[in-house]
Amino acid sequence: MSFFRLTLFTPLILTTLLAQTEKAQLTGNVTDSSQASVAGVQVVAFSTVTGTRRTVTTNEQGLYSIPFLDPGIYDVQVQKAGFRTLQRSGVKLDVAQTATLNFSLEVGSVSDQITVTAQTAALDTGSASLAHTMENQRIVNLPTNGRNSYGFAMLVPGVRASRGFSEVAYGMYNDQFVSINGSRPNQNSFLLDGGANSNPAFNGPAMFPSVDGVEEYKVQTNNYSAEFGNSAGGVINLVTKSGTNQMHGSLFEFMRNDKLIANDFFINRAGRNKAPLRFNQFGVAAGAPLIIPGIYNGKDKTFFFASYEGLRWVRGLITTGTMPTALERAGDFSASRNAGG
Repeated sequence: MSFFRLTLFTPLILTTLLAQTEKAQLTGNVTDSSQASVAGVQVVAFSTVTGTRRTVTTNEQGLYSIPFLDPGIYDVQVQKAGFRTLQRSGVKLDVAQTATLNFSLEVGSVSDQITVTAQTAALDTGSASLAHTMENQRIVNLPTNGRNSYGFAMLVPGVRASRGFSEVAYGMYNDQFVSINGSRPNQNSFLLDGGANSNPAFNGPAMFPSVDGVEEYKVQTNNYSAEFGNSAGGVINLVTKSGTNQMHGSLFEFMRNDKLIANDFFINRAGRNKAPLRFNQFGVAAGAPLIIPGIYNGKDKTFFFASYEGLRWVRGLITTGTMPTALERAGDFSASRNAGG
């Protein structure tokens, strides 16, 4: 059998017209040293990988909200005349997370800056959903058989899947079935960059992104919000990578060959040769800012990411069976035994 797979991602510019179920949101309030709310404070969220900035201002109650943020690492800065500038670095936002980050300003000059680093992960206080996030580091570094990025969902408590769900994704049947918290395997919802990614036949994944093209995904197993519909089981919300201000890429090849493996015990005992096996899984992924020399410089503004993965798989299928003995062919089963003897 021979199989081929192509996966290509080219997310460039996301607009508010697209689904936002994969976006993160940052909220909180700003107070002074007496715990009084401070209005008119400028709050800036700065992405450390793309250089993009989002700026909002607190309202009369000192509250702010920055919606539609891409998952990633941010530096958050607050400033207002008459107060020292305060910055928190390394704030990590995950897919579909509503994080709360509060600030307390001190009286002083705007030129005086207080920077707080090595922050812990922001709590998702805006949602009561029970979920687990699979970060890119674990997706890339954990061992996997067949580079199936969805296979890591089996590590989440309450998720039970067939063996084929975590193996090479080349068909539309063996890799479809996963039960979350006891639900039927066809009652889950799969999302890809905010859009539906469910197979209409089995409600399993319709598209399997390459491991090198996945930023992270969240497995929501219970109590998720109404924005995630069409599911009586769980929601698996995946976000692909986007380009950054630095060019990054990868090139890979995974192979298996019958020249490198031993023969099957029963086939060897029967005096038969090894079945042919040629397994090659290869690809490339790259992302960078969109730059057209002399025409356009997309640094801090426009990015691209592309991923290609190919699969060449040739294998022979050998079946081991039991043939009737001479007595059995003559109709005498007195010497026949079952597996128990």
